[in-house]
Amino acid sequence: MKTWKDVTYENLLNEELISYCYTQASKGKRGRKSVIKMSKKKEQLKLLNELKEGIYKPTLCRKMTKWDKNSKKNRDISCPAFKDQIVHWMIVTLMKPHFESTFIKHNVANVPGRGLSYGNLLLKHWSQQKGTKYVLKMDIRKFYPNINIPVLIDKLKIKIRDIKIIGLIELLLYTESPGGTGVSLGSYLNLWLALFFLDDLDHIIKERFKVKFYLRYVDDMLILTKTKKESKNLLKFIEKYLSDIQLEIKESGKGKAKIYKWTDDRFIDMLGTKTYRNKQVLRSHVYLNINRQVNKIKNRGKDPHLARSVLSYKGIAQYSDCVNLYSNIETIIKKYNLKEVANL
Repeated sequence: MKTWKDVTYENLLNEELISYCYTQASKGKRGRKSVIKMSKKKEQLKLLNELKEGIYKPTLCRKMTKWDKNSKKNRDISCPAFKDQIVHWMIVTLMKPHFESTFIKHNVANVPGRGLSYGNLLLKHWSQQKGTKYVLKMDIRKFYPNINIPVLIDKLKIKIRDIKIIGLIELLLYTESPGGTGVSLGSYLNLWLALFFLDDLDHIIKERFKVKFYLRYVDDMLILTKTKKESKNLLKFIEKYLSDIQLEIKESGKGKAKIYKWTDDRFIDMLGTKTYRNKQVLRSHVYLNINRQVNKIKNRGKDPHLARSVLSYKGIAQYSDCVNLYSNIETIIKKYNLKEVANL
């Protein structure tokens, strides 16, 4: 098994790296005092020196609760201090090429070129393929809050041999979760670590079980099989695998594991769309959210956050069968130069 030899503490202590990560982490928030402070070269060098001397200490995250309009529930979000966000970006920037090459191509969360649009294109393509008679769909119960940090660190140690990098990641994770269980939403580092946490399972499903039609979006998993028996056997294995790493599939609600035949009148509800055998349409609440965001753009004008939101929705609508909606979004993007606004 290949290790990530260039993911070292020495490579982390790089002036060009911290400058690049400041630029990336500061997008959309360059007017904040903490961001302005870290734009100064002396503050960036000070942070590098703290890391070099081993005296860097992350700040406790600011906690908040936000309403997720897509899942229609409150989510607990942690907001790291901006200085810590830069450190998160530095670590991920070193590991990102390895994450991207390690993740299966049907892991469709956060990987450039493999987002919601890519996932929806796959679903649309699979709707016409043989061997997709049965659908197995499931979510993991409270995935982020239940990630076991020692198990995650053990998985990282297989790939990363530099104990200082491992130690820095442990410091960040245990500062957030002293009890050793749970990683927070809102952290750039945690997003990638959460995707990595189930990477072993992805490879087992694809390579040991030879499953062709398997899709994962963070903790939302979909498998298409020829027979119901195949789906049942895979569900049984996944339940056992998750139990071994102290996770479990939802037992009730929308994410409850279910197996059903994908007939012409049934659909797969995933990635913001409903995919039938002969068409793919947006969920009604996604359609409404897009219209709301577009109307806000008309009223507010240059708002980077709204611009990024509309651009992301464009990706969802682009490959669906909602032709008129996509045309309206394209018109708004051009009229208000949203691609430029999004980078302010």
